Amino acid sequence: MARGVAAGLGVLIVLGCAEEQPAPATVVNRPAPEVAQAPPPHPDEIAPAMPVRTLSDFMVSRFCEAYVCRVEQQWDLRSGGENVYIKIEYEPNVAVELQVKDSAVVSAGFSLFNRRNQANELRLHDTDVPLARALARTLIGQPCSEATASLERRMGVPVHQIRDASATSCGGWSIRAGLVVDPVVNFSRR
Repeated sequence: MARGVAAGLGVLIVLGCAEEQPAPATVVNRPAPEVAQAPPPHPDEIAPAMPVRTLSDFMVSRFCEAYVCRVEQQWDLRSGGENVYIKIEYEPNVAVELQVKDSAVVSAGFSLFNRRNQANELRLHDTDVPLARALARTLIGQPCSEATASLERRMGVPVHQIRDASATSCGGWSIRAGLVVDPVVNFSRR
């Protein structure tokens, strides 16, 4: 037994003193496996029974159920009311904001982050326009198909401020979309 250990130590010593270094192991970088995530429902499946009127309505809406909404921050606005910044777990590069005045949602919108490729070209995700339609349907309580039909094209039109973007209307709301550094979609009560 002692002889076997000595022989084993001899091998270790020989390996440790070798002049040639062994070739480094080949490292293969593989992307981390993506967590399987069910796609969000079609905007028509998110239709509320009634349009959202309050922040509480919004937070328990089918939209927030499907996209998993979480209030990140709230702050008072100089014009009165408050701004509510909401993250959605389904798409971490989307920020939803609601403006609430006298407990009523008066404006809402979202910004899409990280939508440019290495050549700095805008590349919307397949889920961006359905997200906008789902939010429109949740706020307004109806599909607004005509008003939201041009969203994809309008999200790529550069504007200085979202209020400079052309508006369509549906159900008492104005809908604007434009490229204000990042793509932005805004809904405001008329």
